[in-house]
Amino acid sequence: MKISKLQVYDGVNFKDAEEVMAGDIAIPGGIEDVHIGDTICNKENPKPLKRIAVDEPTISMMFSINTSPLAGREGKIVQSNKIRERLHKETLSNVALKVEDSEDGDSFKVKGRGEFQMVILIETMRREGYELSVGRPQVIYKKKDGKTLEPIEHLFIDCDESFVGIVSEKLSRKKGRMINLVNHGTGRVRIEFTVPSRSLIGYRNEFLTDTRGTGIMNSYLQGYEEHREIFRHDSRVHSFRTELVLRFHIHCIILNREEHCLLFRTNRFTKG
Repeated sequence: MKISKLQVYDGVNFKDAEEVMAGDIAIPGGIEDVHIGDTICNKENPKPLKRIAVDEPTISMMFSINTSPLAGREGKIVQSNKIRERLHKETLSNVALKVEDSEDGDSFKVKGRGEFQMVILIETMRREGYELSVGRPQVIYKKKDGKTLEPIEHLFIDCDESFVGIVSEKLSRKKGRMINLVNHGTGRVRIEFTVPSRSLIGYRNEFLTDTRGTGIMNSYLQGYEEHREIFRHDSRVHSFRTELVLRFHIHCIILNREEHCLLFRTNRFTKG
């Protein structure tokens, strides 16, 4: 193994270096097939360091070219090979990201630690001029002894004491289990949960709404456990509201055809 270039950090920039000392953060160049956790040492005294553990990906999303009728209007880079190069380049600096090519060559399965990581990647690519389509996030399950195992997150919540009830209630609906609660009497409470990764998909925005933007949420992969029960959203209120909205619009269209002055008179409906 031969290093062709050696650089060190100079503030936020890089500068060339001839040698590095203990404690320096170096960027060697010209080394192929090196992964996170590998130790580069002298072949005469090979003593590898303890390998760094990186959390496994817990969700996956399909990235593909935009095949809609409006393709080519939002970005300039639309070719599948360009998208592929950009995704594989991201894996060099984003160690929690993995990319798998598909058989057709026009789509790619991207695996990551959470939807927030995917959102950052998608937005970054969009600002760089890439145009692509993405699928819904899917949880990565495992099979062991005929049982389905799912990723479980160790979730840390920091919020005002007044929001403990709503946060605990919603996470319990999502099959979360509280394992610790600390209240120092300062008005802020720290709560710890174990919760399936699938339960956190889409929950961040809901959490910020419930805590009025003051809550802090972080998690790491605790491991895989046997699949917890399926949780269902309370769809009765949602479907009832949808029915009211649809009936309101239909009624307005009919009234608008007959008489304009009646458009804003009837705006309340009951189920039935």
